[in-house]
Amino acid sequence: MSVKLLRDRTGDETSRPEIMIIVRFNLMKNKRNKAGELYVPFRTEVLEFATNPNLSIEVTIREDRNDPLLCPVLDILALADADNAWKNFKSSKDLYAYRLPAWRDSLDVPFKDEICGTPFLRMVEPYSKIISSTLAWKCSSINVALKDLSLRAGMRYHVTPYDIRRASANILHSE
Repeated sequence: MSVKLLRDRTGDETSRPEIMIIVRFNLMKNKRNKAGELYVPFRTEVLEFATNPNLSIEVTIREDRNDPLLCPVLDILALADADNAWKNFKSSKDLYAYRLPAWRDSLDVPFKDEICGTPFLRMVEPYSKIISSTLAWKCSSINVALKDLSLRAGMRYHVTPYDIRRASANILHSE
């Protein structure tokens, strides 16, 4: 994951920069325990692309200034602040206060070296309430959390990650 500050779209040098986050997903399905093998459960014309050992997908998330409460950039910045992850800034407040020099259109905001190998979403340490610095949040834990959340919300059936993916795809398809 990387963070960039971009010149405001209006080009105004006095306004604060826009924050952009680039998230890279490494496709690891069926690759964890098999050296060099990757099972591809879809069309064979994509097979050559899918067997690339560096296969990843990049998603760019731009700050939504019109609806900041629903903006995922703020959530990501909050997680980075909680980990004290910034190399050249004390917190995300400093990112908002920073102004790009006139000769720059963007600025890469690096993370500390020791934080770079840390999983983004992490589990709670067993038998404690401390968030682990090494254990990634597993699919089974996400399923349990969604089930608990949907039951507490009074839903009759529990929600699964597939339900969220399917609903998102339906929304995108309808547009």
